[in-house]
Amino acid sequence: MRERLADYGSLLRDSLLMGAAFSSNDYIQAVRRRRELCAITAAAMKDVDLLLTTAAPSEATPKQLRELSLRVNLQEK
Repeated sequence: MRERLADYGSLLRDSLLMGAAFSSNDYIQAVRRRRELCAITAAAMKDVDLLLTTAAPSEATPKQLRELSLRVNLQEK
């Protein structure tokens, strides 16, 4: 990879370079932590039948954020 980096497509090259920034110890610790977090999440969700979240195709615009802030402020009063 070091000698022929240009032979890789940009997506694969970027992924490989990002992965090269971490040591094997970093990876092992991340896998362990992921297992812990999965267990914690599974325990927290044990009695949950449905998780409903909002979704949007993009981030809120500044105008939308101002309007939302106004609505929340009005509801609090």
